[in-house]
Amino acid sequence: MAIEIQNNKSKLFDNQISKSHEYGIQVVGDDNRTRSMPLIWRNKIEQCAFDGIIVYGPHCEPDIRGNVIANNRKSGIKIMKNAIAHIGGNSLEDIDYLPDMPQIDLQ
Repeated sequence: MAIEIQNNKSKLFDNQISKSHEYGIQVVGDDNRTRSMPLIWRNKIEQCAFDGIIVYGPHCEPDIRGNVIANNRKSGIKIMKNAIAHIGGNSLEDIDYLPDMPQIDLQ
């Protein structure tokens, strides 16, 4: 697969993913100690052998906006195993900025 995000809050934006032999982006949220809540914005995901984006796990809640997802062999976005995905953004104003992620106090 091209990119795998496991149990974290990464920001993934402005990438071009093409011709992956598996998934374009795989987001996993299977650790009950943390929520997997990455931002996946403004990416171009095309011609992957499986799904463009696959989201799974009960602790998975990505924010997916403004992506171009085309010509993948299976689904554009596949949501599995109790995952929740926030999918939207239909104008440039919706994705013009990247929000700040909440800071976690580790002390």
